[in-house]
Amino acid sequence: MKMFKKNNCNFIKIIIALLLTLMIDLIICDQSFADVIKQIEEQGQILYQVRNRLTDNEGNNWQIILFKRLKEGKTTEVDLRLVGFPDAVKFNHPQDLTLSTVKGEQIKAHDQFAEKAPADNVGQYDLQKILSRSIDEKSITLLLPVKEKSLALKIPYPILLEWQEIANP
Repeated sequence: MKMFKKNNCNFIKIIIALLLTLMIDLIICDQSFADVIKQIEEQGQILYQVRNRLTDNEGNNWQIILFKRLKEGKTTEVDLRLVGFPDAVKFNHPQDLTLSTVKGEQIKAHDQFAEKAPADNVGQYDLQKILSRSIDEKSITLLLPVKEKSLALKIPYPILLEWQEIANP
């Protein structure tokens, strides 16, 4: 009987540990990954987008929106919009976004808000040519062109796959 109680106690501990691990995984995954949204803007014009929330190397939260606009079946733009918390970060316009791969390759994305940004904490960059090629990286790092800080935002592989799903027909 003693042996049965001891085994039962160990079994309960294992179940609790598995449940805690599952809960932690769900919390972490929930903030990172999203579904692709399709929106008809007008006759012959469709907007595809995916929104994610990530944290940079300094602990700042970001909303990341990748979107593609199609007009009459042709891609007109594939842009990445980055929105930081107001007064926490200010983009240095006009300055291109640098994407850094694990292999050390540095790719520049053109600043779409070089002339006028809707707010200091918003940046938008052209990724059409970058995402049109295959990305076989496990992650990329965005080196954010912000004032007075050096901020980096790691984009994990599942989000890169979502981006490629949007960018490629």
